[in-house]
Amino acid sequence: EDGSSYSGFEEDVNSCIYSKDDLFITGDGTLNIKANYEDGIVSKDDLTITSGNVNVTSKDDAIRGKDSVTITSGTFVLNAGGDGIKSSNDTDTEKGFVLIKDGTFKITAKSDGIQAITKLVIDGGTFDITSSEGLEATYIVINDGTIKVSASDDGINASKKSTFMTPTIEIN
Repeated sequence: EDGSSYSGFEEDVNSCIYSKDDLFITGDGTLNIKANYEDGIVSKDDLTITSGNVNVTSKDDAIRGKDSVTITSGTFVLNAGGDGIKSSNDTDTEKGFVLIKDGTFKITAKSDGIQAITKLVIDGGTFDITSSEGLEATYIVINDGTIKVSASDDGINASKKSTFMTPTIEIN
C-alpha cells in the first residue's frame, strides 16, 4: 500500500510497484496492492505476469505496461478508478499491445476494463468486466475464453487509437 502523495521520486513514478524497465511477476502466491496515489503496477517497458493471485485496488489504472502487457495465467481482482489493464505505447508498431492467454479476471473500472493502443489479443480465460468500456483497442482478436461485459458505453470497441492498423474486431 502506498501513500496518497509521493515525494523524492522522479516525476513519472506514480504506482505502488514501478519499473523503468521490463517487469516480470511470477509465482503462485498472492499479491495485494492498494494504490492510494495513482496506479497499482506499472512498467515503462514490457510487463509480464505468468501466474499467481493479483488483487489491485487503485485510484487510477490497476495494471499498466507502457510497451506491452502479457498475462499467461493467474487470478485477478482489479478495482480501478481508471483502466483495469492498459498498454499505452503509440509510437512503435510492435508495441502498445495486451496479450492474455489464460486466467480468471474480475475487473471493475471507471474507464476501460482492458485497453490497448494497438492490439488486444485474448487466447483464453474467464472475464467478468464492469466498466465504462469493456474491451478497447485498434485491433481486437478474441480466440477463446468466456467474456462477460457490463459496460455503460461500448462492450467491445475497436477504434482508431493507432495509425498503424485499421480498427477491427476478430472473433474466432
